[in-house]
Amino acid sequence: MRNVFFCILLSIFVDVFATEVDTSTQIKKTTDAFVSDIDQDIDGNATKSVPKATGKKFQSKFSFKKPLKMVAEQAPKFFIKPRAVIGKISQTYKQVYENSEDVEWQGNMPIVGVGITAGYKNFSLDIYAQQSQSAKDSFFEENPPSRGFILEEDNSAEFYRVDYSLNISYKTTNLFTNLDDNLLFSVGYKFGETNIDVVSRTNRFKEETGELLDAFNYPNNIKFTTQGVTVGIAYGFPIGRNIIGINLAYTPWLNADYSTLLPTDVEPDSTDGRRVGVTWIGPITNNLKYGLSIDWYGYDMKAVDNKDENSELSSIEESIVGFRASLNYDFNW
Repeated sequence: MRNVFFCILLSIFVDVFATEVDTSTQIKKTTDAFVSDIDQDIDGNATKSVPKATGKKFQSKFSFKKPLKMVAEQAPKFFIKPRAVIGKISQTYKQVYENSEDVEWQGNMPIVGVGITAGYKNFSLDIYAQQSQSAKDSFFEENPPSRGFILEEDNSAEFYRVDYSLNISYKTTNLFTNLDDNLLFSVGYKFGETNIDVVSRTNRFKEETGELLDAFNYPNNIKFTTQGVTVGIAYGFPIGRNIIGINLAYTPWLNADYSTLLPTDVEPDSTDGRRVGVTWIGPITNNLKYGLSIDWYGYDMKAVDNKDENSELSSIEESIVGFRASLNYDFNW
């Protein structure tokens, strides 16, 4: 599940905070010609009667048995916040080899995502799913002449990515004097997969004449999957009715998997991930809000073969820069 922490910030910044204000009322007697009577109903609520004229001394009908109190709207205990996300990611996927040229694919892909946050007081649970459209990339290689032949290789790829995440978060209360209600800690589970369909076309030419002798196509499918525990922290700075937030996340306990249609002994050795992002949250109505965000996250996978020796494929590096816009609606109880 992706974009682990953009969905978290939304839980931090749009909660409603309320305080209770007590006021005391001093009742004075007056002999003015026009006065107003302040009464209290059976529940202790203040009511104001229509002014009336009198030439006699005014005697208050106010009862001191129940003090007046004005109470502000209480902060909601339960909340549910669905959201819809659109945006674009710029992804770079790179396979690093020991004794040959590295292979790198890069593309820009539109994305769509949906998520929901449910919570009680300071705790919240967030679920998010995101999928990209596909992007295409290609590169060309020409090998030096050998045995009277020239080999040219034309490689093309079409790839896409899916992400899912689940996070449990806690929003601090009075932890630090200046950070109240804007600091959030989270722990969760993240799954991400890059799927690449590759077609390599090899052309063999005669060195002397340049005549095309034969051509071969080698289709392949590559899947690079990461999943595991992620921990994060986020903080929001209020700017008027808006909030700008910064979030950081680290995923040290990721399980990685690399698979291909071609014969390989590669197995993941260790994988970790990092993420940093900035989010802007603003109101449209009392319950409807918009969000704009930019973030970067990346993974590194060290590779070894089944014999515990260095593999020809030494590592896989993946980095993604994402731009997102979201609409969020708050249901509060």
